[in-house]
Parts: sequence; structure tokens; C-alpha cells
Amino acid sequence: MHYHGYLWRDSEAARSREQAHGHIDSPRFRTSSAPPIKVCWWLRKPAALVRGTWADPKEAVDWMAERYAGFAPRLVEAEPYWAPGEERRTAAARDLAAGRDVSWSYRLLAGSGPSWPPCAARPTPGTPRPTAPCAAPSPHPAERPGAPRSAAPAPPAGDEQG
Repeated sequence: MHYHGYLWRDSEAARSREQAHGHIDSPRFRTSSAPPIKVCWWLRKPAALVRGTWADPKEAVDWMAERYAGFAPRLVEAEPYWAPGEERRTAAARDLAAGRDVSWSYRLLAGSGPSWPPCAARPTPGTPRPTAPCAAPSPHPAERPGAPRSAAPAPPAGDEQG
């Protein structure tokens, strides 16, 4: 099993406009950069939207927490009750290892750039569809259990598009 990370960031207006294309049955589903309604549907989007791939669920969660840290100064909530502390990170890694999706979303203050950056990690294969095709096969020649994979470099926190 390996884990893909996804990040989408745009304005509330773009999110509202693209929301209809977040359903897998939409004709524009694959071409829309908007996040899908279900996290597992990220696998049906183009592989170019994968921001990182990891063999270890803890590495995927670390990546998600790093994205959160980049947005933290611009969050609407001064101290979000769900900030990725150790307990939340442990639960997320456990869920990923069990084949479940993990998704964190944030609302940013007005005037601080695009305002809705959800961040998700998706196990492949995962539940409920362990046979779903992988969006981006392993970057390594052979899929080796436990083989480390490094994340693709993420753009600076203020410049994500996806």
C-alpha cells in the first residue's frame, strides 16, 4: 500500500462554481481542478494532481501537517479545535494504515489569498474500493512493500494551485 497526497486551493467563488464538477458523473470531473466530493475519487483525477506519494502513512500525515502549518497564520479560527496535534496525527496515520481516507480542510481569512485549501491523503489500495486504479503508480521501478518514497516538492504555502 502507498499513499497519495492532494492539495487544492482557490477562492470561495471558484469552489462554488466548480462544486458541480466534483461529482464523478460530471462530464468535467476529470478536467476540473476542484476537489471531488469523495476523497477516494481523487484517484480518478489526473496523476498530475498528486502532490506526493509515500510508503509510510506517518510520512503522509507529516506532509498534511506541514501544509496546515503553512496556512495556520491565515486561518479564520484563531485556534482551530482540530489543529493537527499529536493525537490527531496519530489517528490520521492509523486511519490511513487501515485503508481509510483522511482529509483536512481550512478556511482562510479574507484578503489572505485563496480561501479554501483542503488537504487529503488517500491510501492505494484502500477501502471501500481496494481494486480502484491508482492515480499515479509508484515512481519507483518496482513496488516494494515499505520502500521509501519521497514527496514531490510542494510549492510555497502561498502559491498552491491544483
